[in-house]
Amino acid sequence: MSGGMLGRSIFIVSFTALLISGCARTVTVRPDVGSRISIEITFRGDVSTSNNRYYMVFGGAAPVFTNKNSYFFAPGEEYDREKLDVSSEAAYYYDNFFSTWSDFVTLRNETFYMNNGPFTSAADHSSYSPSLLSYRTIPSAGSEAAKKIELIFDLSKFPPPLPTELYFNFLSVGSDGRLKDLLGATDNKTSVNVGSSAHNISEVPDMAIDGGLDIISWKVEIQ
Repeated sequence: MSGGMLGRSIFIVSFTALLISGCARTVTVRPDVGSRISIEITFRGDVSTSNNRYYMVFGGAAPVFTNKNSYFFAPGEEYDREKLDVSSEAAYYYDNFFSTWSDFVTLRNETFYMNNGPFTSAADHSSYSPSLLSYRTIPSAGSEAAKKIELIFDLSKFPPPLPTELYFNFLSVGSDGRLKDLLGATDNKTSVNVGSSAHNISEVPDMAIDGGLDIISWKVEIQ
């Protein structure tokens, strides 16, 4: 082979290798979006879904709530206007709280219900209706399982588009209709990618409320 042909061959091989190397460096492997969300909330005492109400509230940003021990109701739920203590107008609750929620799950009478937003107008309050999500397995009283709320459901239950980060908070409401407990942090969130998770094993206990309303730990995982 002549020197000219050899030089051209070396140039072609080198240039091809450079192209391949350059392409390899630009390949980005995107993480897979999960298909399900797993939630476990642990209380200081036995959970009572016949006397109390429990909520899992979600948002594309941190959802906002009233203060503890204030009268509580959620979009679509009946409420006693005489007991409203933050404002006497439902519109105030929508403008300042419910509009920050994208969706929420309610647990009452051992049944989980999904409520899809957005929740933007008090005028539409009666039109926000829940759909059956699943049933809670009733544990033995006094067992460790009796102190937990556990739920797994498909992320497809959230209307599209699914945010890249899912914010959440968990609430307990007593038989008197007042908000008894919620997570200490207000910006709890997890990525929606497979294997992502968030947890807190040391929520501050509140010995002044019933143990079945007092959240002491929780964990969320995307599957």
